[in-house]
Amino acid sequence: MVIQKRASLADAERRQFPRVAISMPVKLTRSKGQAITGLMQNVSPGGMQVRLSARSAAALLPKRKKSGDSGLGPVHAQFLVPLRQERVAIAVNCLVAHVSPVKGAPAEAQIAMGFRFKRFKDTRTLRRFVLFIEEQLVPMEDYELYLHGGALPRQKHNRKRTRSR
Repeated sequence: MVIQKRASLADAERRQFPRVAISMPVKLTRSKGQAITGLMQNVSPGGMQVRLSARSAAALLPKRKKSGDSGLGPVHAQFLVPLRQERVAIAVNCLVAHVSPVKGAPAEAQIAMGFRFKRFKDTRTLRRFVLFIEEQLVPMEDYELYLHGGALPRQKHNRKRTRSR
């Protein structure tokens, strides 16, 4: 699993849901029990993007009845996230939000599939997932302040005082 450098707070505030760039395996299971493994590319409080082979994506998605309709019910996703000194299992039901080809990608990552989170396994899992996202978005030196509701430190301005006459 690879987590890229932490996102800045400015980058996080640009989007509705800030994303954490990450590379980790994710297991996707349809309601009929067919399991597929993909590689998560990014994750946010609202969802994730997973890269899949064309074959895996076709197995996950049934044939579309009409344009824009995946015909797919909830997909169960399982993955591990690093939280402090341990790896935490996350289980969440999600819906397919978008599917698009990735030009020039290796065979195992030709399809980018976006998933929207619907329901986490339980509230403890949800809390731990939110902590993971927060840890990745807030620089470590500011994290303790952030956790306890403190304001981020202000930078001192070094202006020369001038006297008015």
